[in-house]
Amino acid sequence: MTLHIPIGIDDFRTLRERDLEYIDKPHLICELVDWAGVEVVLLPRPRRFGKSLNLSMLRWFFEKRDEDLWPLFDGLHIARAGQAYRAHFQRYPVVYVSFKATRADRFEDVAKNYAAELHAAGAGQVHALVVAFDGKRVRVESADAAVAAKGASAKKRGSKRPSPDRG
Repeated sequence: MTLHIPIGIDDFRTLRERDLEYIDKPHLICELVDWAGVEVVLLPRPRRFGKSLNLSMLRWFFEKRDEDLWPLFDGLHIARAGQAYRAHFQRYPVVYVSFKATRADRFEDVAKNYAAELHAAGAGQVHALVVAFDGKRVRVESADAAVAAKGASAKKRGSKRPSPDRG
C-alpha cells in the first residue's frame, strides 16, 4: 500500500480531489456549529501543524456557492454527524484571507499588506485596519491606500512578483 502524502498542499479541495492522505479533522466543523453565540474563535497551532488546511476545510464546508461540494466530505466524520450539521453546509458568505505570503521588513508595511490582502479577498468594505503588536499600534486609513502603497513598495524594491490587480 502506497501512501500519497500531501507535502506542501494546504487546500482541502485539492487534497480530497487528488485522493491524498488526510487526517479527518471535520470534527472541528461540529465544534464550531455547537458553540452557539461564539463570535470569535482562535485556533492557535504550532508552525506546520495544519492551520491553513483546517481553514481551507472550513471554507469549502461553509462557503455559499452553486457547485455542490458535498463529495469532498464523503467518508469523513462530518458526513456521518447528522442533518443538524449538514444544514450549515454551503450556507454562509465567507471571506477567506491568507496572510501566509504577506512579507515585509517593517511592522507598518505588514499592516498595509494585511489591509491589501483583505481588500483583495473581497472585503473592500474594510475601510480601516488596526493592528496591535507588542505595544505598537498601526492604523491603515483605507484598504485602497494600502493596496496602492503595497504596489509602490514592490516597484521600489524591484520585485519580480507582479502587483496584482485589486480593483
